[in-house]
Amino acid sequence: MLLLGRYGGRATRTRRAVTWLGDVTPAPNTHTYELLLDHQPPSPPLIYVVQPQLEVRPGEELPHVYPLNTLCLYFGKNEWNASRPLADLVGWACEWLFFYEIWLATGEWFGGGVHLDGVANNRRTRRRNGHRRGRDDDEDALELKRDRLIRALKRMHPGERQLEALLQNAWVTSRRP
Repeated sequence: MLLLGRYGGRATRTRRAVTWLGDVTPAPNTHTYELLLDHQPPSPPLIYVVQPQLEVRPGEELPHVYPLNTLCLYFGKNEWNASRPLADLVGWACEWLFFYEIWLATGEWFGGGVHLDGVANNRRTRRRNGHRRGRDDDEDALELKRDRLIRALKRMHPGERQLEALLQNAWVTSRRP
């Protein structure tokens, strides 16, 4: 179910993907962020902050993110699934951004959630795999995710900016491959 209209922005749909790009302001007196949501079933949706460039606290990495700094919106029982509208993820991303701004100011992550480092980020994939992947598999998965992110960014920003500028937030911490 798409239902992203309440957030504005724009969406494209192909045979394999729904991609949405829009601006969100998590709360009064917070920054406005450009978010990218890319959903290619059966893979879990990918949520990425395109701009502005995210900041980190000295000596720290971004909290509660997956590789390439896509947002970790996993909340256990409230995990997104295909029966829920994609717009739920935009709302959850707004919450993540709100708690991100608090983290920048205080150094504490109040956003809760369950972060599963190195584990597939949706219930269906975790059940299918049944175990953690090996290092080579992780590198292949990271490359596939990077390629997916690049395709989605190009789809929503054709010829507007250089790709490196669109990927600035993927490299905010030392996780750059």
